[in-house]
Amino acid sequence: MRIRRAFTVLALALAAVPALAGNASAGVPQPGIDGPIITNPEVPPVQWPGIATCQSDCIYDKHISAGLRHASISLKTTVPAKVTFSATPFFSEGKSDSVTENAASTSHGLTLSLSPSTGYLYELTATDANGKSWTETGNFVTRTKKTTVVLDSVQVLDDSDFTGAGEIWAHSLMGGQEKRLLTNRSISSGQTVGLGGASMSWNADDGYDGRQVSVQLADNDCDLFGCESVLDDWPFSKGNWYFKNGSNDDYDYNTVDFMVGGPNSPGTWTGTAATAIGDNLSFKVNYHVVVTIS
Repeated sequence: MRIRRAFTVLALALAAVPALAGNASAGVPQPGIDGPIITNPEVPPVQWPGIATCQSDCIYDKHISAGLRHASISLKTTVPAKVTFSATPFFSEGKSDSVTENAASTSHGLTLSLSPSTGYLYELTATDANGKSWTETGNFVTRTKKTTVVLDSVQVLDDSDFTGAGEIWAHSLMGGQEKRLLTNRSISSGQTVGLGGASMSWNADDGYDGRQVSVQLADNDCDLFGCESVLDDWPFSKGNWYFKNGSNDDYDYNTVDFMVGGPNSPGTWTGTAATAIGDNLSFKVNYHVVVTIS
C-alpha cells in the first residue's frame, strides 16, 4: 500500500497541469483533511447577457469531498443543465464510477462509489438544453482506513484440571501468522493474565473489511511418563489439534475464533470472545480495536 500511495502522489503531481482551452483543472487535494478537498469561487463565470450557455464556462461554486469509499460533489451552473460526474483510478487498481443527473437544474449534487486509498482522475461535464457542454477535470485521493486489533488478556474460566492450576500454553493465529503468547504458564480457573499485546493491522480494501482471529489454549496434562506430543513446536507442527478443540492423553485444548472489523470512523473499541461454557479448558479473550482514518 505504501508503494501504491507513493505512485499516487507522483501521479497527482503529474496530473496537476492546467487543461487545454475549453476545460479547467482543479488543484491537487490534500488527502485526509476534513471538509471539501476541492473548491472553486462562488462567483458565477462571466457570460454575455442573453446568450448564457454551457458552450463556455458555466460551472461555479464547486465542492468535492472524498471519503473512504465515495466522493461527493456539489456545484452550480449558470443555466439549467444536466451534470455527469465520473472518476477513474490513476492505475488499474480500484473501482471506477460515473453518474449523470436525470433532470436539468442549476444546483447539483452527485456521489460516486469508489475504492479506499486510491488516487482518482475526475471529469465533470455540464450539458445545457441546447446540447452545449462544458467539461472540467481534476484529481483527488480517497481516504485510508487502518484497523488494528490488539489481544490484551485471557481469562481462564475452567483450567480443566481437577486439582491445582492448569499449565497453560497459548497461541494466536492472525493474518496467517502464528505467535506463541504463553508457555507452560500456571493459571487457575477464574484467573486473568496478559497476552503481551499481540496485534494485527490492515488497511481497508474493496472487500469485506474484517479479519479472523484465532486464539488457542492448551493445558499440559502430561503424566510421570512424559508427553507423547511436544509443545515446543506446537501449534507450528500443525498436528490434528492445530487451532481446534479436543483432548488427548497429554493435553486438553480449545480454540476461540472471532471476526474483527471496525466502523468507518476513527476511535478505539473493546471486545470479548469466549469459548463455549462447559468445554474442556474454557476461556475468554479480551481485546481492543483501533481505527484510524487518514
